[in-house]
Amino acid sequence: MLEECDGLILLVRHADAGDRSNHVGVDALRPLSEKGRWQAEEIAKSLVQFRPTKIVTSRAVRCYSTVAPLASACSLEIEERAELFEGGDPKIALDQLLHLVTLRDEVVVACSHGDVIPWIVSLVDESGAAHGVIPKIKKGSVTALSLVGGEIIKMDFISRPKMIGG
Repeated sequence: MLEECDGLILLVRHADAGDRSNHVGVDALRPLSEKGRWQAEEIAKSLVQFRPTKIVTSRAVRCYSTVAPLASACSLEIEERAELFEGGDPKIALDQLLHLVTLRDEVVVACSHGDVIPWIVSLVDESGAAHGVIPKIKKGSVTALSLVGGEIIKMDFISRPKMIGG
């Protein structure tokens, strides 16, 4: 992907955090489940090959925890971004992500939620970027946006890690 573009945004939907209705307390503090922790490790193994230069996330614990193994593997800090939080405006989120890809070969990993990322995917679809069939954006999934000259030219969907028997 990167060889045909001059920038890349890797959108990560946070890993499994169990059922929202089973969590007691503030939802933003809901941690990853055992499955989610495994997914986060597998996501890191998958995305480290892209050599991320920036990692940004929603302030939700489940998002931060999803990208923490990748940040550790790449020796990068994680930056919280308000526009990636649940209920955020996907147009603003996408504009901010595009703004972050300012240098040639910049690779930004952005972790967000099941309401923000599918809307970003819809916006990219409407923009006319090339892509295959758009899958359901499940927890732990990754969507790659390839850029040339600051414009998204292609959208790819990277299969999410699946546990054996899960």
